[in-house]
Amino acid sequence: MRYPHRDLLARLALTAALLVAPALARAQSGDGPLNRADYRLDARVTAPRTIEATAIVRWTHRSDTPAATAEWHLYANAFARGSLFLRTLSGGAHRGNAPGAGGSIELHSLALASGEELLPSATADFGDADRTRLRVTLPRPVPRDVETVFSLRFTVRLPDAFSRSGCGDRFCFAGQWFPKLAVYERDGRWSTFALHAQSEFYADFGRYELTVDAPATATVFATGRRIRAPEFNAPGRARHAFALARAHDCAFGWSERGLVRDAVISSRNERDGDDPDAPRPVLVRAVYTAPDAVGAERAIALAQRALPALERRYGPYPYDALTIVVAPRDAAGIGGMEYPGLVTVESNPFAPSFVRAVEYVTAHELAHQWFYGVIATNEHSEPALDEGLCEFATGLVFDELYGEPSLARAFGLGVSFWAMQGAFSNLERDTGPILRNATLFADFDSYANVVYRRTSALFDSVRREHPAALDRALARYAREQRFRHPTGRDLLRALRAEPELARTVDAVIEPAFTTRSSLGDRVPSAQRFIEHNRGSGSLLPLSSRLSTVFAVLLRWIGP
Repeated sequence: MRYPHRDLLARLALTAALLVAPALARAQSGDGPLNRADYRLDARVTAPRTIEATAIVRWTHRSDTPAATAEWHLYANAFARGSLFLRTLSGGAHRGNAPGAGGSIELHSLALASGEELLPSATADFGDADRTRLRVTLPRPVPRDVETVFSLRFTVRLPDAFSRSGCGDRFCFAGQWFPKLAVYERDGRWSTFALHAQSEFYADFGRYELTVDAPATATVFATGRRIRAPEFNAPGRARHAFALARAHDCAFGWSERGLVRDAVISSRNERDGDDPDAPRPVLVRAVYTAPDAVGAERAIALAQRALPALERRYGPYPYDALTIVVAPRDAAGIGGMEYPGLVTVESNPFAPSFVRAVEYVTAHELAHQWFYGVIATNEHSEPALDEGLCEFATGLVFDELYGEPSLARAFGLGVSFWAMQGAFSNLERDTGPILRNATLFADFDSYANVVYRRTSALFDSVRREHPAALDRALARYAREQRFRHPTGRDLLRALRAEPELARTVDAVIEPAFTTRSSLGDRVPSAQRFIEHNRGSGSLLPLSSRLSTVFAVLLRWIGP
């Protein structure tokens, strides 16, 4: 038994969540002006798994409290021996993938534009026995609206492909690879955290300019759009340049066996992410290896239909480029992750076409372009605001594209997306509040079943009673919080703005968010996990045990 004291841990987690949630919500409300952090990153691939890099970071904060320190995330140290991330893996794996050779980031210099070196004042660990965050003391407090320029030099060593970053066979992906400035909240508090295995990320919006110097034989891809043709300035080397504005992350990769397929998504929307001038289409670029050619085609086809469906609900996709990276089998840990303007997916060439696994993961990661991308909630403190709403949006897209049952259809039977959400939700014994810190879940199964599935099932139950009102409320929330950092309080306010939803928010949604999340009869039971695909959609009676078997079989198809 991995967690012999699971019930006690759950009770303690619930108590802690109720104690800390109000303070977090006050600090991170989406109201008011937000900070800006612009990055100019220059990366050189010097060995198969090594990146030598520099960064210029221009930071302007909007807090009335002068900043006396600067805090940084060094996420790449999560792959170093002894990190909190590795210590908190569920069963020694991250979403089914076990770690191999480790990785790290070494910071050689962190200086102000004046040349004053700040590393001698640096503090790491913060009592976590972890090196994924760093604090430096500034020579003088920085007042509001004053730009501070930092210059950094660092080395990144990528791990075996695992949990969003690393290398397989002649394929590397650098995710969360650079020192990232934390968010300085309006109350004068730095929002940093040691990276936990169940946590994700949080950062300010800004413009990212990236150059990558890599072997000339490699296919190089990145977040953003390519701003000029590759330059071949040295024998056997090529220099690539990308840019992305109004974003809060940057990732790139390279492959010696990568293939590329381009497509276009027509759109009449203006792009407000990078140099907006007029409505224009979105260029979709899939990067894949030969065994995954069919999966790449399926991912592109899904994106061409799903992205317009998401735009109609939540506003324009902000960028004029979208990159879909199909992770090869030897780098499976890279798949199923989102970045502004780039998503990674997995494709099993042996998976039958009637199971929409590739489509599901692709649609989920595309929905993240809104719920985490444009609407940049704190994924560490309130993960349900991105993963849960993203999963719900995925289900709506599947309903629109495929009808019910949408996840799989064969031999007159189908797997229902919404019944699957209800099955996972009801089979999970954790009944703590949905809206709590990612570290307060006993393991990844509890995290996934509550944050992804129960949140999605909750909103589906509301949608079945008030479809138009819920659509209007979420559209308003997405519009009002575009390029902001909203919290659960902002979401509840948007829902309450619809008179038809006010009573449901008070009686159902807010209690599930903050007190107890068991939904009982409000969501489909495990006995509805499999539905007929014919006639009026009558249900095939199945025992809970058999339904549980189906749930386990599909456990790993999700993002």
